[in-house]
Amino acid sequence: MKLSVIVPVYNVEQYLLRCLNSLYMQDLEEEEFEVILVNDGSTDKSLDVARTFALQHNNVVVINQGNSGQSAARNSALNVSKGDYIWFVDSDDYVVPHSIKKLLVLAYENQLDIVGFNLQLVHDDGRIEDYVHQPSCEGQLLSGEDFVVDAGMPHGPCFALFSRAHLNKYKLHFLEGVRTYFLAHRAVYYNEVVYSYYQRKGSTMKSNNPLRAQNLLLICDSLYNFCKSNINKNTKVYYFFMKEIM
Repeated sequence: MKLSVIVPVYNVEQYLLRCLNSLYMQDLEEEEFEVILVNDGSTDKSLDVARTFALQHNNVVVINQGNSGQSAARNSALNVSKGDYIWFVDSDDYVVPHSIKKLLVLAYENQLDIVGFNLQLVHDDGRIEDYVHQPSCEGQLLSGEDFVVDAGMPHGPCFALFSRAHLNKYKLHFLEGVRTYFLAHRAVYYNEVVYSYYQRKGSTMKSNNPLRAQNLLLICDSLYNFCKSNINKNTKVYYFFMKEIM
């Protein structure tokens, strides 16, 4: 199987179908990918939406768990995923049609650890805003360190495909963030808009949920310890790690 798309789900009943439908507008056969939905203790009808959708597609897996936070939900799905490449998609976001296959072709042809890509911002009032970004490294084969410095993109789990081999080699899970990018040996930035990032008030990424606050503290602690142990202070990438922490 080429790709596992992992979608954490928490109280998104009005957005979830938009996200899921976008994954099936990608010029891929269903046997080429799987969609793993992790319901993380939703109190609305998100789980019903997920289960109904799964009845319509043979490549959808639904995991139901108590509220443990977004990172734990991602890791639950990662543990059962089967794809050569992994992609984390947030359930209130969506994917631009006819874009995933291009990424997979690029990834397989170049044996990439990571394929990064551009995004657009989608607002509550319907406005779509370009994420203005023109890196000089577009299309170049980069080390992870160079990718972190030169691509200049957010280093969240939703903004790249990750090879399973890369994640397994370094035993990477999410909380890992920018460290996952840094440890790559073969990375490419693909400068086309692939991801529609919804700027929603009350989303998991913008909420004051105590689990999210706890996760952020753990991420900062992990990044700081990794940076102090592995990266020279007099380098650009050290500055980038410190910027991520702050």
